[in-house]
Amino acid sequence: MDSTAGRSNARRRILEASFVALLGSFIVAGVGTNAAMANSPTPTAATAGPGTVLQNANGTVTVNFSGTWIWPFSSLDKDTMGINATVNNPCDHRFGAGWGVVWSDPNDPGFIETYNSHGLAVTVGVGSRGKDSANADTRVTYDAFAPCGTFQETNNPAPGDGNIVGTFQATHTYANAAALPSMVCVITYDLGFGKTPVPSRVQFTNDDNSVAWSLFLEHGWNQVAGGPNCTKLPAPVPAPPTPTTPAPPVTKTVSNVVPPPVHPATPKAVKTVTPGILAFTGFGPMGQLLALLGVILLLVGVVLYFVDVRKVWLWLLGL
Repeated sequence: MDSTAGRSNARRRILEASFVALLGSFIVAGVGTNAAMANSPTPTAATAGPGTVLQNANGTVTVNFSGTWIWPFSSLDKDTMGINATVNNPCDHRFGAGWGVVWSDPNDPGFIETYNSHGLAVTVGVGSRGKDSANADTRVTYDAFAPCGTFQETNNPAPGDGNIVGTFQATHTYANAAALPSMVCVITYDLGFGKTPVPSRVQFTNDDNSVAWSLFLEHGWNQVAGGPNCTKLPAPVPAPPTPTTPAPPVTKTVSNVVPPPVHPATPKAVKTVTPGILAFTGFGPMGQLLALLGVILLLVGVVLYFVDVRKVWLWLLGL
């Protein structure tokens, strides 16, 4: 009896363990399927028109790549497969859209990633590994000022519903013209929910992107030049010369500081002489001689004035 009960309990534990394992496998499979089918923005135009492929003076070639993307309204499960963009909630709690570029640079293949969906896979080399300091797209790029683009009200499928549209741009420098590929392609990414993207969302391993979404919807990823994802590169044109900055003009600096007031010089002390009695201190030897000569001349003058000199002279001569 006891052995029978023991065998029954053992079978029950085996069945419970099998059920748990089976349930877990369904959960894992469901999570994997939802992740693979997650919605993302998709490119609508990729351009690299005339003047965007520039031959630099040092022999390198710079490609300026730009285009547009759209995140259409979807009535699918908003948490995993759609974006319910409405007037009152234009970004559906998402942070926004990012992008990475398949540059096909033989000197810098970027980050090799394989994106899967429903048994289909695409392997790409996206972004740059920074072998040239001019190439800094080592992770998913996004517009920090408007990550969720612009809401466009379409009132489809219901009033107030719409799409989100935005632009992307990227730059890459190749070692020379021989390294240029025939075309470049863009991949757009869903940066997740919240106010800032979590680290896994800004890495190229983020499989919530336009490649996986295209594999789910169209069973392939369009890599035809002129399509929404890729554009053909035009022939390089010489880059415009770098403008030189003229030397700033020499300017004379005029000080607005008011000079200190000039104080008048202190007048020199003037020696004052108190008036008093004039004292006669007498003549020296020269003074005495001149006084005597003056007296003689005075007497001579008096004699000449009062005496008839002619008569006196005749008298003295006895005439």
